Amino acid sequence: MKYRRIFVTSSKGGVGKSTVTANLAFAFAAQGKRTLVIDFDLSNRSLDMFFGCESRVLYDIGDLIEGTAEPKDVVLRHSPRLYFVPGYALCRRAPARASVESALKRLEALTRADVVLIDTSGSADSSAKIISKLADAAIVVSTESAVSIRAAESSAAQLSESGVRDQWLVINRFRTSLFGRDRAAVSEIIDRTRLPIIGLVPHSEYLAAEQEEGRLIAEAEYRDNCRAAFRNIARRLSGRDVPLFDGFSRMSDWRRRLLLR
Repeated sequence: MKYRRIFVTSSKGGVGKSTVTANLAFAFAAQGKRTLVIDFDLSNRSLDMFFGCESRVLYDIGDLIEGTAEPKDVVLRHSPRLYFVPGYALCRRAPARASVESALKRLEALTRADVVLIDTSGSADSSAKIISKLADAAIVVSTESAVSIRAAESSAAQLSESGVRDQWLVINRFRTSLFGRDRAAVSEIIDRTRLPIIGLVPHSEYLAAEQEEGRLIAEAEYRDNCRAAFRNIARRLSGRDVPLFDGFSRMSDWRRRLLLR
């Protein structure tokens, strides 16, 4: 892996950052990479629910940072190669960057992770700002909505100011059925955010249902374009040259929406 620590961000909530983080982590683990996922949302943790392990959470990343727990206490194993650290139950004050960095190093040493994915807040708190100084690269998540695209533009600019050189765009919940409804095309979203696209995740009627049951769409047995999308993103981030819609069904619809304005 060229990038060990990758964080997922957007200045807008509700675009699916946690969904992208969790399913991308599973895709990395499926490639054989030891993968560590950290929920660093300081205001509204959710990954424990996505991984179906909320009843197993005794300690969280805040306990480790504050020195009231050890790495072995906060790491939960989701599968043989996938490790998860829950986010703050309650964060009254943003942690110091040095304390966060120390916690990351201790977690990486324990899990021997090949890749670390860090989910950050979709609000005005300091989580993304802290992690931007500690990570190797960033994924900015956007949907097709105008508000989401503007937030992605803002996030990309803030990351550049923070010195994050390697940034990619993931377009989430993309629909091929919205032809002619003033929805931005992929090319327009790329132009506006000025970010290279690393993946496009389609809208899926199954995804929300799976998450409600504490399962990831990437783990589902049925064929779905969402699964292919997360697999493709993981492969690209691993340095492989993979077509954007590799493994997708109804290819003509996807190619049409790629450039449609």
